[in-house]
Amino acid sequence: MTIVKIITKDGKSHKVEHRALYCSGLLMRRISGDCELIGRTLCYMEGTPTLNLPEVKSKEFKKILEYCYQHIEDYVQPWDSYKNMSWDLLFVVMDKEPLLDLAKAACCLEIEALVILCCDMLLAMCEGEFLAKVIKELKLDRLELN
Repeated sequence: MTIVKIITKDGKSHKVEHRALYCSGLLMRRISGDCELIGRTLCYMEGTPTLNLPEVKSKEFKKILEYCYQHIEDYVQPWDSYKNMSWDLLFVVMDKEPLLDLAKAACCLEIEALVILCCDMLLAMCEGEFLAKVIKELKLDRLELN
């Protein structure tokens, strides 16, 4: 079992099984060394790959890890991805602001299925509300992906 050390925006360190990162396009590219992106570095210290992730806070990263560990098998047997549907729906039951933070983090990490799941839930939560109210409530007028 290969362990990868991820350091989040707030400086917290997370030890993660390599296979749990399969759902993140960004992390898989970074770990395999296929791409060099400014602000993200991969180095090997004491045999453990270490990846700095300055875009995502620890709170959201922990939640994303929970999602990734739940979906490890989806990347082994992608044709059976609907088996987690009820778990997924319960996973995104939270207030709007943390859900938006989770969606932004998933977007940064290129976890398309989680981005779609979060956005669908946000859409359902905002249904029937005026756009101006939603923009103000979610602070989308000054939205940044970092």
